Amino acid sequence: MSTRLTGVAILAGFACFCGMACGQCVEPDNGFGTATMPPAACSYSSPMGDMHIIDGLPAGDTIDIDVRLENFFPVNEAPGGLFGGTTTQYGAQLVLPMQGTGSLSGFSRFIVMQLPNDGTNFFDCFPRVNGDPIQQFEMQLRAMSGDYFGDPDFCILRIRAGVDLGLPTTGYTTLQSAPANSWHCDSFFDLNYSIEFQGCPGSPLDGFSGTTFGLVRITTDLCPTDLNNDGVTDTSDLGILLSNFGGPGPLGDLNNDGVVDTADLGLLLNQFGTQCFPV
Repeated sequence: MSTRLTGVAILAGFACFCGMACGQCVEPDNGFGTATMPPAACSYSSPMGDMHIIDGLPAGDTIDIDVRLENFFPVNEAPGGLFGGTTTQYGAQLVLPMQGTGSLSGFSRFIVMQLPNDGTNFFDCFPRVNGDPIQQFEMQLRAMSGDYFGDPDFCILRIRAGVDLGLPTTGYTTLQSAPANSWHCDSFFDLNYSIEFQGCPGSPLDGFSGTTFGLVRITTDLCPTDLNNDGVTDTSDLGILLSNFGGPGPLGDLNNDGVVDTADLGLLLNQFGTQCFPV
């Protein structure tokens, strides 16, 4: 395991003891001593950052997207893949609340993009030991591909991610056994994405087009600033961040830019005093 992912494993290990009070998702046992991935009952969201449309817009303008990946249907996980673990084909929805900035500050949309379960969307998991009370494993998104049609603002809206599409996207999951034959699931992907768009005639985006490349972490953990997973963002979490200040993370690197710095401190202070609640 790489040094980066070893650090991620430590972070995930902290997270697995969080329980429902910290906003973890819960997935039923699939009958084989583990949970099926991805967790169909849960959402991957981006609480510490947004997707963005930037390229092709006027200078200083952006469209910010508070993305969620959810409503997986159906999930087909089977032995195989590149790493000797499992491979999963899935369908899902990309939920895309959009808000413009700058001269586009009045632009606001809510789009739900379907990701079809037609073999174009899939990822691989490294091996895990079914039946173990704590199961930790790396993941690699092979492909995520979605298009949105028939929109009055976007004549083209196309989102891509995954190593098979030239956009390497890794992730990590910790499953911890829970009551009622279920599993707490703490899972994330560092989503390396592209968004291609073309504005429609007569819309606020008329005459604009481009492709933006970016990186955003999507996670099932709703409280990433709760670094010690005690259910609240407080002085203990501040101390953890400051003890890692200037380092590469992952603990304390809330915006996933490879360093624990003032940007991460600002994110934590913005959530200071926040309590975490069940999903």
